[in-house]
Amino acid sequence: MTSEQTRRIDIAHAAGSTVSAVIEQLTFGDRIEFDVPTPRMLEPHSTMDIASDLLDALIAAQEIGPTTGSIGWKRIPGGYGTAAIRFYFEVVDVEAAARALVHVAQGVTAEDPDSETSLQFEELRARCSSDVYGTVRFCADLADDYLANAIIGAAEDADEEFLKEWYTTNPSYRLHCWRSVQAALAKFEVYLTPDGCLLPPSTPLLETLRVLGEDEITFPRPPTETEWNDAQAVLAHLDECASTISWAVKPTQRSLPLSRESAKMSADGRVLAVGDHRAQYVVFV
Repeated sequence: MTSEQTRRIDIAHAAGSTVSAVIEQLTFGDRIEFDVPTPRMLEPHSTMDIASDLLDALIAAQEIGPTTGSIGWKRIPGGYGTAAIRFYFEVVDVEAAARALVHVAQGVTAEDPDSETSLQFEELRARCSSDVYGTVRFCADLADDYLANAIIGAAEDADEEFLKEWYTTNPSYRLHCWRSVQAALAKFEVYLTPDGCLLPPSTPLLETLRVLGEDEITFPRPPTETEWNDAQAVLAHLDECASTISWAVKPTQRSLPLSRESAKMSADGRVLAVGDHRAQYVVFV
């Protein structure tokens, strides 16, 4: 097999292998696919369970990422949802990649919660979940997916004492709003919600949206009256979220209401943007 071909590394096989054995399977420049199973995303589970699977995958990305030229990911469908998170990358450090693959495989598949492997992997989970912004350097869009599910899942399942402390530290979480990890790595300050995002007034809108994956977006027209009316609930939520963000001015009353005339709609009708002196409000339709 040449380095131009793609090699699939099976997680169960890697978990039962030595680092030396995996080194024998790798060559500099190999293109690798590696699936991290997401069993709780295969069928309906709690949002917190989904976040737990995404956290495993996120840790895998941080472990494997430094051994690669670049690393990407995608969801592999199955059952009622996602069977696995598939990572694809090119090997630039064979020994380090082998160590990372074995370490991740053994951590994800460990069955004994008291084993040294499980305890070490649980430490990684705790470190990442408590400091996502300080931990994540690879697959930051996956980190935003994880945070979305963790924040919503905690609201559904966590006990009152935990939530009180969590919301004191992260007031925007109460409103299901979080600082984007993907944007933070690109040095932009963006807060995401399930249906939109908030940017500081002076932040370049198109450049920020490209960071978030909207590569070819343009805003050639104002929204129609129907599009504007349909966006009002999300805009109201974003306005409420702005009151929890330090850089957003917090007047007791908005000096001018947001107006349809000052809003703009993307060419494909998927994104509406409007701003005032507090923030830019973006609605994902």
